[in-house]
Amino acid sequence: MAEIEHEVIAVTGAAGNLGTKLIAALLESQPSLRVLGLDLIAGKPDDRIEWIECNLADAGDSQWKDAIDRSTGLVHFAAKNPYPEADWDDATVSLDMTLHVMLAAAHSPTM
Repeated sequence: MAEIEHEVIAVTGAAGNLGTKLIAALLESQPSLRVLGLDLIAGKPDDRIEWIECNLADAGDSQWKDAIDRSTGLVHFAAKNPYPEADWDDATVSLDMTLHVMLAAAHSPTM
């Protein structure tokens, strides 16, 4: 594992409902933690969060791959359509995003 000075957690879907709640709880309980918030749009500005606007459905998007390579941990919440009534097309995009993220984490030098 590569040497990391501080814990850095990447959170996909960070600007969404679950992502914002998790990040708030993490930062409250671990003030020295760094968070990389990955989403299509940046969330609320916060000095402890580095927002990375990226598209996890795009396997070639180096923005999110680079973020995972700088992380010591990962929480994956991102989905094309997070609702149970999502159609199959949206569900397959979400499954692809999960595969992309898990493969990147498996090949990351910091995890």
